Amino acid sequence: MPFGRFVEVEMPGTPQEYVALATYPELPGDWADDFQWADGTDLTREELLDVIALRNYYRLQQRRKHDKAQRKAMTLLKRFLDSDQRQQLCRNGTFMSVGPSGIHYRIHPAIGLTQEIKKHGSRFFASHNYCLHDDRTNGSDAMPPADVALSHILLIQSDEASFLRTANQRSARDQLWNGEYLRRLRRMRNARLDTQPAAD
Repeated sequence: MPFGRFVEVEMPGTPQEYVALATYPELPGDWADDFQWADGTDLTREELLDVIALRNYYRLQQRRKHDKAQRKAMTLLKRFLDSDQRQQLCRNGTFMSVGPSGIHYRIHPAIGLTQEIKKHGSRFFASHNYCLHDDRTNGSDAMPPADVALSHILLIQSDEASFLRTANQRSARDQLWNGEYLRRLRRMRNARLDTQPAAD
């Protein structure tokens, strides 16, 4: 599909076209020779390389901006956690919270996901995944995942029924005390241990 569909400027090779091409969210990763500017002229190989470089630059800038916002959000989140939850977060990257109804939740601040969990034996297993965020925002305007996680915690503690009613809910019952799931976890853990460098 020619880029001319997305870029509406008169002359080829303008800075505006480069930026539009470099930041277009659906920009394909494999380049063909027949991509065109808005006026119908083909992009040269040098122009394609420039666009790729610009795209990578903008993606890097966006990632840095996101990482900075996420670090600030994590700092704020930790202020709301007790010492046990902070230890869980440090150890696992997740932590548990109990709602007023007694339901146990596992919070994933790296991705802004909340799970309802149930204990079986000595383990907790996810029974439902909950996703609740502002659909009107996307990309660089989206809330950092740690802020989303904090909003989940505050809503659960203040109005758990509203959280359960409003959040998008998806069953995770395929994980419940499932032998294959446990074997998969064990394989992943062993693979991580195998790839860790040996201590000197």
